[in-house]
Amino acid sequence: MEVLIVSKKVKSNLGEIIESKGIMKSWIAKQTGATKSQVTRWCNNKDGAAESTPSVYYILQLEKLLDTPVRKMFEIIEEE
Repeated sequence: MEVLIVSKKVKSNLGEIIESKGIMKSWIAKQTGATKSQVTRWCNNKDGAAESTPSVYYILQLEKLLDTPVRKMFEIIEEE
């Protein structure tokens, strides 16, 4: 059986969303149980792609805290 591995990159818009709402990353960390450095990595893009992406557990919390759907926080980068 052949295993197909698909690698996609994701861009984070989380930093801009947090900033536009006037929220501190430390507050997000406290509310979700993540560390501030985790939240910072979720917000940062390196070479056009997210440095790190949160697990589904954190994504569900972020959606509720920020009143923003995941598709606005993160987007798949279409490679040509």
